[in-house]
Amino acid sequence: MSSPPRASLAFAGLLLAVALASGAGFWAGRYAAHGPPRAAIADFAAQHTLGRALASDEGPGAQTRAEAALAYLDPDRAQREMDGYAWAVPTVPIPFVSYGPAPGPSANANINAQQLRYPRALRVPPIQGTVRVLLLGGSTALSAGAPSEAATIHGQLEARLADSLEAAAQVEVAAAACQAWASSHERAFTRARLLDLQPNLVVALSGLNDAHWGALGVDVDFFRAYDDQFHWSLLSRVFGGSGVVLVDPVPAWGQRLAPDVVARRMVANALATRAEVASQGGHYLFALQPSLATTSKPLSAREQALFDRGHRGGTSNRYLKLSLQAIASHARDTALDFVDLTPVFDGRTRQDEIFLDRYHFGDRGNGLIAEALAEAVGPRLRAQATPDAEGPDA
Repeated sequence: MSSPPRASLAFAGLLLAVALASGAGFWAGRYAAHGPPRAAIADFAAQHTLGRALASDEGPGAQTRAEAALAYLDPDRAQREMDGYAWAVPTVPIPFVSYGPAPGPSANANINAQQLRYPRALRVPPIQGTVRVLLLGGSTALSAGAPSEAATIHGQLEARLADSLEAAAQVEVAAAACQAWASSHERAFTRARLLDLQPNLVVALSGLNDAHWGALGVDVDFFRAYDDQFHWSLLSRVFGGSGVVLVDPVPAWGQRLAPDVVARRMVANALATRAEVASQGGHYLFALQPSLATTSKPLSAREQALFDRGHRGGTSNRYLKLSLQAIASHARDTALDFVDLTPVFDGRTRQDEIFLDRYHFGDRGNGLIAEALAEAVGPRLRAQATPDAEGPDA
């Protein structure tokens, strides 16, 4: 085989550099690489931490650092340190999934070699007696904005399970998640990366991103999310500079989809993911995630302002709520093991500030989600450890 031309090697090197340097924010990713590539990459990198995201036009709502810090148990500390809180981790293109977290440190998040948010690589096969849970999903499951690893959803869930599953030699709960992933990404990532890790349980904390993409008129089984679109834009620019025009086969975003269509696609992907996990002897639980659009919690003035902003634009509060209700209805009508977490904050007061924006939470919210997940997950893990026992109600 002949050696590749130098131009091809240079092009490949440029793509690698771009992939490693680019970090896709949930909001900044909607920019299609306008201006010089270096400036476009810098715009993306501005979403790496919560503090920097708040300073950008595409950050989590029009609020100050002090206001956003109210969603944390220690607001003073959060205001001081949020420049170190991972918000959107850097990503790289990966086979079959389109993109995923880039291994390595990103602010206070560590992405291990298996592309999981976890302090270390998971041993394969697991040590005998290990209980391994993987939390699948988007930026919520990734715990965007968490002040520490221990304060993430998966970190708090791990601690709760370690206390309750006394017979386990070791409990591991890692986040298999990335910003803006839809159920199709979750399905592909499960098959590509998670099955070899032999999880006892895969929990999909999911649903909201499918509703988000449905509001933008996207078929989640054939589309580009923000990170992927950014990579495509840079690729097109490189080719365009040499006079080659790339024809994009992916449909442009269109009119919002009916909530029933969103729900059917979401549940179909969840069922396929469940089948993959079950084929390796694991269990799959679909947990419909909470959001500002669906909560009945009395809102603080700041949270109300964030909610009111959701009345504008395609991803309206009403549309998100209708889509999540449709997902819940379809999930209940199938063989999915399903738990609805949309009301998880409803018992809290106005003084209990939770939301950083319509999709994400401070550590107070992460803790409430972890508590609810522990209540759902614990019985399922215990039933799995004693196969003769009657399983939990779905």
